[in-house]
Amino acid sequence: MEKTITMGAAKRFPQMESGAVTRVSNQSEVIRITFTNDGIGGTAEHLEELDAIRSAQEGDTIVLYFSGCPGGNLDTGYAIMNAIMATNARVIAVIEGHNASLA
Repeated sequence: MEKTITMGAAKRFPQMESGAVTRVSNQSEVIRITFTNDGIGGTAEHLEELDAIRSAQEGDTIVLYFSGCPGGNLDTGYAIMNAIMATNARVIAVIEGHNASLA
């Protein structure tokens, strides 16, 4: 199963609308969260991403894709990092191009 969450314009991943979520049947879930030129805003703007990370289970994979991300809100960054540290899912970060501090 695959879930895709895109913030900003995706570059190398398949073209996706901002905030698009897709699911594909598979044995485990792959959750892709993309942060690009829109950056990382306030926590309220990223509730779907936080929920996706928190709801991931052991055996699932979370792929965080950063491409041209100008950084963002520190509180949101801490919320995302805490969710990642608490999950039993495998987490992969892909950083492409120039990204700023929070990425």
